[in-house]
Amino acid sequence: MAGKKKSGLLIVLEGPDGCGKSTQAGLLVEWMKSRMHLPVEHVREPGSTRVAEEMRRVLQLDPLNAMSAKTEAYLYCAARSDLYEKIIVPRLMAVTNVVSERDYSSTLAYQAGVEGGFGLDELHAMCRASIGMVVPDLTIFYRPEDPARALARGTKGRKADRMEAKGAKFHKNVYEMYFKILPEFLEEREGRKIVIINSTPEPTPKAGIERAHQETKRVVEEMLRRNGRMKALDGTG
Repeated sequence: MAGKKKSGLLIVLEGPDGCGKSTQAGLLVEWMKSRMHLPVEHVREPGSTRVAEEMRRVLQLDPLNAMSAKTEAYLYCAARSDLYEKIIVPRLMAVTNVVSERDYSSTLAYQAGVEGGFGLDELHAMCRASIGMVVPDLTIFYRPEDPARALARGTKGRKADRMEAKGAKFHKNVYEMYFKILPEFLEEREGRKIVIINSTPEPTPKAGIERAHQETKRVVEEMLRRNGRMKALDGTG
């Protein structure tokens, strides 16, 4: 959490639908708790509070597809504001680390430039206003082999939600937008530390998950060392 002398660390896991970030978040949290003996809270966007989970339900369903692009963006920001106010900021102030599946990077990638919506600069300002001065200590972006294949893998065996069902072209545009916002908005404007990890399921899905997990542990351990959070456990894990 930038700007605080003593606080928890905020780690954001990002990437397009089906990239494996939820799996990696679970593995990372378990490793931080059981092997590093660090206090950690696992959250997701949108969600993790009663209000934000209800907004998530509305955002994912919208069966009539009646939601405007601006309404959608406002709802994501409102859900995020509730999550930061009720969970993320209090945990960080209590020196508890937070692992978040997504942050407003997703809003920029998914909602910016959508017809009838907000431009990128306007949306970035709105997202920043919704969370105050908090800046993640580390952002990990999981890069799949192909956004369409990743989406198909992520929705296998279940019905796609409203965002997932927007089609291959939409998700290709989202994937490309990530590579605009990562350097331009997150690194240059906010000074974020960003690491890109290959999440391709090769040579097998299980091997791909383990490879990404080992790389995730490596970059998180480096961050913990930089921030003086390694308790006499050097080499553990």
